[in-house]
Amino acid sequence: MKKVVGLNGRSNCGKSRTLYLLGKCLIEKGYSINRGYSIKNKKEMLTKDFFSDNPRKNDGESCDFRAVFSFENQTVGIATQGDHPSEIRESIKFFKNDPVCDFVFSASRPNKEMKKLLEKFQELIDNKENLEWEMQQPVDQVNKELMDSRNSQMIQKLFGMIE
Repeated sequence: MKKVVGLNGRSNCGKSRTLYLLGKCLIEKGYSINRGYSIKNKKEMLTKDFFSDNPRKNDGESCDFRAVFSFENQTVGIATQGDHPSEIRESIKFFKNDPVCDFVFSASRPNKEMKKLLEKFQELIDNKENLEWEMQQPVDQVNKELMDSRNSQMIQKLFGMIE
């Protein structure tokens, strides 16, 4: 089943961090990175070292990336930026350069314009019926334990869609 998943929520609620941790989970499960880059340094090819334990990669820009991962015959695309329409458009351009992804996960804000843009992702995987939304609930960022617990639950849910 091919699917587009929009992880949506307000700004700074942990969408990028959750998708970064999903990418890290894919690497740990044996996925390789076909193509990708860190948003901070678009010229540098993304490697599995990007997903090493690094306390600076807690949120936002430090963990933002676009990448296509593969394992056996399955491809997964992840785009962590999605607060602004221009970021979604950039992700669409990025994914157009790859073979069809089986799954695309993208951060997004919960509004009509972003939904329309994410529907364009569906065209990339030839599926008009499988746009799915997961809500990233805001958590006080000072409460690291609660944030980690919430992220862990969401990662399990998202990875479960792939398996």
